[in-house]
Amino acid sequence: MLQISESKSIFQREELYSYEQFSETLSIRKKTTGALLAKTMFTWLSGQISSIPVQISTLAERVNVVKSQEKLFTALLLSLKEEGYLHEEAGFVKKTSFDEIKLDKLVNDLGRKGLATYGKGDWLTNTYGPFFELAQSCIPKLPEVLRGEMSGVQLLFSPDNYSRTMATYTNHVPEVYYGLIAEQIVDKCHKIWALRPEHKIRILEIGAGSGYGTIRMLEGLQEHSDKVHFCFTDIGNSFLRRAKRTFKQFDCELEFRLLDISKDSTEQGFAKESFDIVFATNVLHATPDLRVTVGNVRDLLAPEGSVYINEIATESITNTVTYGTTSGWWLSTDGLRIPYTPVASTTTFRNLLAEIGFKDIEVFGYPGIPESELPQAIIQGVKKSIHHE
Repeated sequence: MLQISESKSIFQREELYSYEQFSETLSIRKKTTGALLAKTMFTWLSGQISSIPVQISTLAERVNVVKSQEKLFTALLLSLKEEGYLHEEAGFVKKTSFDEIKLDKLVNDLGRKGLATYGKGDWLTNTYGPFFELAQSCIPKLPEVLRGEMSGVQLLFSPDNYSRTMATYTNHVPEVYYGLIAEQIVDKCHKIWALRPEHKIRILEIGAGSGYGTIRMLEGLQEHSDKVHFCFTDIGNSFLRRAKRTFKQFDCELEFRLLDISKDSTEQGFAKESFDIVFATNVLHATPDLRVTVGNVRDLLAPEGSVYINEIATESITNTVTYGTTSGWWLSTDGLRIPYTPVASTTTFRNLLAEIGFKDIEVFGYPGIPESELPQAIIQGVKKSIHHE
């Protein structure tokens, strides 16, 4: 059955766009990133790739792709296949007979006019602008990354790209999802208090990072700060230090702790079943084994506790040419992801949560968009009171 995400407007600070606008944004994202990538890759691979099939591994060796970037190299070529620039079969690729003059014109227009090339107005800039600017800056540097001359972190957080990278966390789509997950968690807290008025709700955020996904939720709970314990976690101390300064305005009980959710939390000093709510935004995909990771999340939750997983839900060429340059993008070993991505589908998450001991599993996302078309989704579930391994 087709599932449509429901509108959650109370916590929204963003104008919500129509299904048609949202879908067109996704189409333009693919077309634009594909064109920019094709221009860079075919310029770099000139003389190495033609209408004669060549094995991807041979091509990688010829242009000195380092071993650590072989997956990225293959993923980029498969992205070009998806956009109609390459034909691939059994690990061999060759150029298709695409219109090179048309490609050059589009790339030149994008360089001069940016997204105004498409004449769509503010809604395209709002939904795609920061991602376009970051991709446009990163793609010409991909050969250097693939040869090991520059790391993905150096690329994304260079002086030129730092502000572009950070803008992708705060533009229209992420902001909508911050509002969605905040509303769900605040609503859950009020349901708990309706049954247990004096209960101090313990909430843990995994990989909270810059805290963009935290603020709106804490604002929604500020009136009940005496009944909230919030644990802000990340894998790095630098984020914790910054969060201590950022969140000192909130009155609830706060703690800041290191946590690597890919590992047993009890060995990191966390008590089992000690939280009522656990949530994470764009974190779980960057772990090797989702079964282990989600099992570790389950162990942190008290019986009947709730999890909210805000994750990338579909393959994206724009993500591949940007975040795909980092080593964390390629950690997965579990066989649960879309090939050559770290992304697990919402169906995979539904099945995994059920398998590991959750019930009442639901998926929601950008209002008005079918689950099957969501580029980002929030998967929620409730831990069963009794779970047999």
